[in-house]
Amino acid sequence: MEIYGQIECNSFDVLDMEQKSIGAAIFLRASMFNHSCEANCIAGFDGNVVEIRSIMEIKAGQECVISYCELLAPTQERQKKLMDQFHFTCICHRCQEHQKMESGKDAKPSDQTKQQSEQDLEKESLHMLKEVEELSNNGKFSEGIELCNKFLILQREVFSPHHYIIVRTLDALIDSYVELGEDLTKAAEFGDETLEAYKYHYPSNYPSIAWQLRKVALIHSLLEDNPQERLTTAIKLLSEAKEIFLVSHGEEHPIVSDSECLLDDWTSSLQEIQKEIPP
Repeated sequence: MEIYGQIECNSFDVLDMEQKSIGAAIFLRASMFNHSCEANCIAGFDGNVVEIRSIMEIKAGQECVISYCELLAPTQERQKKLMDQFHFTCICHRCQEHQKMESGKDAKPSDQTKQQSEQDLEKESLHMLKEVEELSNNGKFSEGIELCNKFLILQREVFSPHHYIIVRTLDALIDSYVELGEDLTKAAEFGDETLEAYKYHYPSNYPSIAWQLRKVALIHSLLEDNPQERLTTAIKLLSEAKEIFLVSHGEEHPIVSDSECLLDDWTSSLQEIQKEIPP
């Protein structure tokens, strides 16, 4: 049990290039970093090597901290994860100011009745998202899309655009449209909508922002309704993602070279399109 506890509290999920977990490992020096929901460093992987990199300026004497949990998750969910797995309660500024952070900048004060309504919809939406995940696992993407769209209408009436529930619902819709291979225009539209929310919930230069930018850029690049405009948008988004990857992963990381190759391909394609446009 002692060994299990040490592994549970100190291990890192090892992620591949697509951010999918391929295992867990303990890195002695990396496991010495403490947690904050306002992380100034991140743990990134290049193969089976972990690198701790700063993502913002850190003053002399300031502690270098990483996040042990998903920062898009609400405070209650993060705190439960931290207590269940790591046995502590986070007291960072973000956790103490959680209501404003999770609601969004333009959230309005709620009376008791409205607050209860919001809580009920939040619980129902979380249940819905689990149901959509099960539908997706069984290849029933159309049913998942229908369910998400139904809830999204209700969520927009109650929550601010940055609310984590809306972001999760939009992400579920994007993934379902992509897996289905239909209506990628909607996937791109919803993807564009998530970007400001990601930048709101995550610290600057956090890799989750870059991965989302990359995902949305790839979707735009596949659309053929207006190739010039779509490729221009894709290049803009991936260029922004690359700048974050340079900070969070370093110029030698494969994701940077992969981004550069895509940018070169898209730029060449865009130039060819522009040549065909009459002066």
